[in-house]
Amino acid sequence: MLTTNFQIDGPIMAYYRTRNRGSKFGNPRAKRYDEYKRLVRLIANTAGVPQELLENHRASVSVWITWRLKARADTDSILKAIIDALWRQDRRVHEVYAVAMDQTKMPERASVVVKLFKA
Repeated sequence: MLTTNFQIDGPIMAYYRTRNRGSKFGNPRAKRYDEYKRLVRLIANTAGVPQELLENHRASVSVWITWRLKARADTDSILKAIIDALWRQDRRVHEVYAVAMDQTKMPERASVVVKLFKA
């Protein structure tokens, strides 16, 4: 089992779905989402998270989100954005766990733990 962890300092961004491939190039929100995914992947690379999940591996992803004041996005949308940033093919993610806490007076951030298992 391989366990890695990393932190994404705010602002935290939720999953954003583009309706078709052409619309994402002129859409500022889609561009920000793509930039956010690249940032998360860069942080994950630094932490040692592999870019692909091998066929004989399964992953578990845990995320703890803190908001200084009121939460600005749904927890499941934030989790989806992080998993999308980690792997293009995420069907081997078999376990997810997320906790979001708002009104913490702590900095906005997501703490992520990735565990890889051999199937």
